[in-house]
Amino acid sequence: MDSAKEYMENNWQRFLKKKTKNKNTDEDIEEVPSPSAAVRKSTESSTDEKNNYDDPADSDNEDSSTNTSQLTWGQKIFRTKWTCPGTNRTNDFIFRTWLSEVVKYCFFLALLTICTFSYTNSDSFYLTSAMKSLYLDDTGFHDVHTESEIWEWLEGPFLKAVYQHPVEYNVMSTPPRIRMQRVNPRDCNMPDLVEDGELCYDEYHKSRENKDNLIVGSDLPQPARYTEIPGAIAGFDYWGQALPYLRMYWAGGYLLHLPAPSDNFEVPSKAIDEIRYLKNELDWLSRGARIVLIDCQLYNKNVNLYTIIRMSFELPASGGVITLAKFSTIHVYSNTSTLDITTVICEILWLILIGYYFGEKIYEMKILGLRGFFKHLALRTQFFNLIFSMAVVIFKMVKYAIINTDDITNCDPSVQNDCYLANFVFWQNQFNYFLAIVTFLSWIELNKFFTDFESTAVFTKTLRRCGTDLISFIIVFMMVFLAYAELGVLIFGGELDDFKNMFHSIYTLFRIILGDFDFHSMEQSNRILGPIYFIAYVFIVFFILINMFIAIISDTYSEVRAELSVPGEHRYPISEHVSKLKESFWGKLGWSSHSEDDDSEDDNQIDWYSFRKEMEKSGMEEDDIKAYFQKYDENGNLQLNRKEF
Repeated sequence: MDSAKEYMENNWQRFLKKKTKNKNTDEDIEEVPSPSAAVRKSTESSTDEKNNYDDPADSDNEDSSTNTSQLTWGQKIFRTKWTCPGTNRTNDFIFRTWLSEVVKYCFFLALLTICTFSYTNSDSFYLTSAMKSLYLDDTGFHDVHTESEIWEWLEGPFLKAVYQHPVEYNVMSTPPRIRMQRVNPRDCNMPDLVEDGELCYDEYHKSRENKDNLIVGSDLPQPARYTEIPGAIAGFDYWGQALPYLRMYWAGGYLLHLPAPSDNFEVPSKAIDEIRYLKNELDWLSRGARIVLIDCQLYNKNVNLYTIIRMSFELPASGGVITLAKFSTIHVYSNTSTLDITTVICEILWLILIGYYFGEKIYEMKILGLRGFFKHLALRTQFFNLIFSMAVVIFKMVKYAIINTDDITNCDPSVQNDCYLANFVFWQNQFNYFLAIVTFLSWIELNKFFTDFESTAVFTKTLRRCGTDLISFIIVFMMVFLAYAELGVLIFGGELDDFKNMFHSIYTLFRIILGDFDFHSMEQSNRILGPIYFIAYVFIVFFILINMFIAIISDTYSEVRAELSVPGEHRYPISEHVSKLKESFWGKLGWSSHSEDDDSEDDNQIDWYSFRKEMEKSGMEEDDIKAYFQKYDENGNLQLNRKEF
């Protein structure tokens, strides 16, 4: 301790003189006395650091091998800050534990990123764009608004797109399929407004679906009889726009398979005759028809991708036609390219790491207890991310289990078959969605390694501190927000697409917050209520509530910043160890550290951080440094001026 006192009395005075030499003052600097026993005792009883490392040793000169030898086999295998708490651990041991976690997690994240980007590439985008241009833009698909225009589109532009596209690039792997579904009629409920015997047709629902034959007779063709489509998820396979949310179309209907394309790029007369048969003989688009679905499936051998095309004409009970098209590109089977081999290797390593992290979490539950484990937000996030990772693995296996890739490869487009990949696309989409969630959470998790640094801890502590206030604010905000959403549906729902239901109204109001709105359409819908609704919403939500949200975070940030600046209240062993390693590195290079130049303004004052850094060079303990500083910081501003010093 005597050497520490001598360093502070001599070295620190020279440090202060260096900062004040430009003042040309002849005042003498008082000697810094040692803290009294009472001050030292009160300092030792101060609040310990509020992080996972409880009072780690200050000296980094101790060999961390002593700490490592005290670990159990489980702690050596699953070495984290949760399984190896910081009690009686040196800063060097804590830093090595942190570094091992960072290396393992970065390797896990690198494997996940490689796998993620190998599943999507620019070829998918360009192939989808080409197919949309061929089947939608060139055919005028979205310009169809009536039943008669549907027949015109099917007989003309659609057949040309199917049979006259460049076969050398995209091969039709299955025959194009057209499907229709309809509902049962019922008696109209308003006899005074309709003629006697008039029938009405409701919107589509599974319980109302009509499965009767369209014509009388035996050995009917497939377009005239109802056919169930096997393999659908829970029996449903299409989610349209005309139906309410969470309602889908049943996997079945009246089917027509068109002939396969030929090499002469001509529309077969058989295809034209079959579509006219649907129109004239079977009257497919009668009043009970609710949807016409068109499935096309093409394979591009150049990029080894399938394009699954599903176009629909929905015929709502209110009349008119709603068009919708969905294009999906999928990679059904792998080849022997370098990318595929690399992806498989990364997938295997990623699975091994998932198993390792599951074992790590189980061991942490054993150490902390179930309640203690889920008490920490970081551990909860890691646990649920692993659950989503397992879901990704399950979807990966399921999507290949439901199809036989050899059968898909050998499909003959000239005959009717079950080679349609609609169900495979469903599982592929679920796989993509969960993979996106896992990738997002994994990158967010990277933040946990920076919470042990003094410069970044303020952000995580701010969010944690203001969590309760934010929840209260969100409750109030959602009450006001949902009230405006419902009001928008009631005022504009009958005219504007943006407010046609509650979900669209919520989306529209969020867009208004971001500055994306169509004020002119609201004004046209209602010249009085439209402007009042818009101005009131912007004023209350944007100018008042959003600014309250910012104020909550801003005030909490200021409080946390002030607390973290209190000397000795919070310690960050990893941050301190990194700083010392950095200073040691610059010292070996012969370059001076910048820590001596912190008082660049030459204001004749020394802040707490500069004081602590200089005192730590002598090997002083944290409590002694704090005691000295608190004793002479008379005004409590966390700075020592010449008079105080």
